[in-house]
Amino acid sequence: MQERKRIMALVALCGTIGFGAGPGLAQSKNLTLLGIPSATVAPAGVGYVALSGTRSSPMNARTDGSLELGLGLGNAETGVGVQGKVVVTSLTDNFGDSGYVGFKLSRRIATGPVPFYAGVEVDNLAAWGESGDNDPSVSAMLTGFAAVPMGDGQMPVMFTLGAGSHLRDNGTEPGVFAGVGAGFTRYVGGSVAWSGEALSLGISLRPPGDAPVVMNLTLDDATDRLDEQRISVSVAWVFAKGGKP
Repeated sequence: MQERKRIMALVALCGTIGFGAGPGLAQSKNLTLLGIPSATVAPAGVGYVALSGTRSSPMNARTDGSLELGLGLGNAETGVGVQGKVVVTSLTDNFGDSGYVGFKLSRRIATGPVPFYAGVEVDNLAAWGESGDNDPSVSAMLTGFAAVPMGDGQMPVMFTLGAGSHLRDNGTEPGVFAGVGAGFTRYVGGSVAWSGEALSLGISLRPPGDAPVVMNLTLDDATDRLDEQRISVSVAWVFAKGGKP
């Protein structure tokens, strides 16, 4: 069961990259929500390669990692958006001998000042290696976007509420998750999230300029409720077919 918990922590980290969904203000800032899945997906033709790593525990020098490749299809604004991914969960020992396939569906269900999206995510399909010991999981969520006055301007905020089939008790029991994230500047965003049984604090950083790279840092189990506090790091390269993402 520790394998499932490790996978969940890493995939939650690299699977919540912001892709500019929501109002125009959200697209101009580094709006992010780490630690839980959102109801939004990558736009059609936009993909990413994300490498994540975390230590198994504060007292363990062993570092676990995962590699995720994802691509967006469809259009969540006018129809159904789809984000497919392949996750490799074995990087340090026998690279590639464990992993799985997953996908997420997204649809905008409300417009106006606070647009909402509904999403469904299915993970651990067609699993191989150690990942094959885990059952497929399903999550459903709602994500909304808003603008909050800040100084002379506005700050974009996103919030998510959802439920999943494998969240508690080492990923064996259903639970609920929720979180809120903000885009402080074009280059810095932050979030706080409840993953089902622990609190996660996240920060997302983008380099100046137009480099399509994002680095996310998450403090998992921030209050040490599960005695598993650790820092996870991911670096992602975002690309678009025929141009910039």
